[in-house]
Amino acid sequence: GDHAGVEVIHFGDHLTTNAGEIHVKVDGTSLTGYCVDLDHPITSNWTASSSSVDMLNGGKQIAFLYDTFSPGIVTGVQAAALQIAIWETLEDFGSGYNLRRGRVKVGGSNDAAAVAAGFLAAIPGNLSSYSSPSYVIASGTSPRSQNLIVPEPATLIVTLLLAPMMYLRNRHRPARFFPGS
Repeated sequence: GDHAGVEVIHFGDHLTTNAGEIHVKVDGTSLTGYCVDLDHPITSNWTASSSSVDMLNGGKQIAFLYDTFSPGIVTGVQAAALQIAIWETLEDFGSGYNLRRGRVKVGGSNDAAAVAAGFLAAIPGNLSSYSSPSYVIASGTSPRSQNLIVPEPATLIVTLLLAPMMYLRNRHRPARFFPGS
């Protein structure tokens, strides 16, 4: 999927990686997800189960980010920014969002970091009643892969059906601005 190279520092380890969308097929359905697991690499085939986003540290906030911003991603920088915002929420939830300190940091000069900061600033202060249609694909243990947040399949189908109409409607509107993109 859309992605961009980023430098991430996770618990002191410097990782240069592609961050962004991950296309997966679950029970024959193609889905676009984002990593919610910085501790494991993605594998090509693995067994998994579906779990609520509540299993994640900052799960409602991650679901809000994913539900709100993933449908509008059109560039690699935006996709990387959403991935960075998800990682920041997952790893540093409850201690404030700062992409330059904490358990996960963005290293170097990175356009995606500026966009990620905007995504993080959009998270409402109270999401206690937020209900997400998204869920987590939780990896089994053999082989172990990344856990991913993905859309509920019915939501994906509606989005795909409405996409052409939204495109035609938006052709006559000014472009939306994503800071730093």
